[in-house]
Amino acid sequence: MHLLVLCEAITDANFDMTQLVARPESPIPEGGEAFMLERSRKISLRYAKFPAKADCKGTVVIFSGRTEFIEKYYEVIEELQDRGFDAVCIDWRGQGLSSRMKRNSKKGHVRSFNDYLGDVRAFVKDIMLTEMRAPFFCLAHSMGGHIMLRYAVEGPNPFERMILSSPMLDIKMGTTSRQIVSVLTPLLRFCGLGGLALGRLSAKMPFENNPLTRDPSRFDTFNAFTDDEPKLLVTAPTVAWLHSALKSIKVTSDRRFGEKIRIPVLILAAGEDRIVSTPVAERFAQRVKLARTIVIPGSEHELLLERDHIRAQFWAAFDAFIPGTEDAMQVRMSLV
Repeated sequence: MHLLVLCEAITDANFDMTQLVARPESPIPEGGEAFMLERSRKISLRYAKFPAKADCKGTVVIFSGRTEFIEKYYEVIEELQDRGFDAVCIDWRGQGLSSRMKRNSKKGHVRSFNDYLGDVRAFVKDIMLTEMRAPFFCLAHSMGGHIMLRYAVEGPNPFERMILSSPMLDIKMGTTSRQIVSVLTPLLRFCGLGGLALGRLSAKMPFENNPLTRDPSRFDTFNAFTDDEPKLLVTAPTVAWLHSALKSIKVTSDRRFGEKIRIPVLILAAGEDRIVSTPVAERFAQRVKLARTIVIPGSEHELLLERDHIRAQFWAAFDAFIPGTEDAMQVRMSLV
């Protein structure tokens, strides 16, 4: 059961957590409405629905990356609406306007990645299967891609296909750093320091040499949303988040993991990714019968926040893979 409720953790009683934030250069897509899914007395998840502009060909559910929020995907949502899809986007626990896990709301914290998986199960059961129009397709980025791969092996999957943008199948770090982190994070958690931030909470990333995108306009728009509504901002991850992420990556790294995936998966990977490993994503797809990888040269991590020619390649792949789009009517089976 889902209710329109207010999250308890980060705001005053007068703040409407179901609002959608708009900017002059990035208005709310047509028909957009936000709601809250109550997971427990303390955990509520914000999600938003955006209807197709023409006859509906199905629903694309967007699962974002770490630190992201619904508003960041307005441009993508409009492009999905134009293609005849309903679009739905959810804020993960600990980010966006969903409940935050720590009193200092800028910390990117989770107790376990299993909590994210529980949120997906609840969203699919209570919202997607009861309120959305089939067929269902998954569009997931980075951390969201990792979580949705974990979800894909759990059993019967309501998604017809999954497109993963720069999925977090491994986090880029040096060999020495990885060895140190693998020892320190469980030790710090054992000492009760799982909530310790791994970085400056006040720091906002400058555009110069950023590892996300080479498009200054889209980068500035993303930052402007958090300037207008600081409650959207998440910065450094915590020890617990990193420890949980690395434990979950061990699960997806098992060679037997990919054998359990029974739906077509298309991975769009960034050729210049400095956050997650593109080679690991390519090797992963080789182990999965129904998976393919397309590497887009010259792109940083955020394919959908990139320059127009990068995004055009993403959408060309989308249209050739997702049934219902015009291009897919001709080549829908070419990738599977």
